[in-house]
Amino acid sequence: MTETYINFEGINTSMAKLSSTRQKALLRKYSRNVKFLMMLGSICVIVFTLPKQAKFTYDIAKGRIWNQKELISPYNFAILKTGAEIESDKNTALASVTPIYQLDDGIESDMHEAFKSSLEIKWHSAGLKDSKKASYIQAGDDLLKEIYARGILSPNPKYQQNAADYPITILNK
Repeated sequence: MTETYINFEGINTSMAKLSSTRQKALLRKYSRNVKFLMMLGSICVIVFTLPKQAKFTYDIAKGRIWNQKELISPYNFAILKTGAEIESDKNTALASVTPIYQLDDGIESDMHEAFKSSLEIKWHSAGLKDSKKASYIQAGDDLLKEIYARGILSPNPKYQQNAADYPITILNK
């Protein structure tokens, strides 16, 4: 195998170089095309980097109860109202809002079990005869069923608005 060396001394390497006047002439000649390609490239970059659609994580419907986590504004803003106007707005809002309670059906069965176990412990600690225990358990169960059928709710004076009864909203699980 023989080694071959190439001599580049005699070759003119200035073919790849353009003179500054030649560069300016080419730029003037193709300036409209270059501007068009730059705009087209910019538009393509913008279109492909921006999201396709807005992502909004909340489902909002007018007149429905807000059941999402608390929605807090990321910035503060001034409310240009007097103290009396703000108090009036609070009272108006409280008058129009009905309190919302969540119904938990599991509590009734838990209370029945707690009643039976508590009665069992107290019955044996009192040393009473077992002959009437079944009737007491039945009477207690009937009473608990009647109470939970009607419902238990402690009134909140904030929402009572000087009335004995007031409207509420109950949500089922």
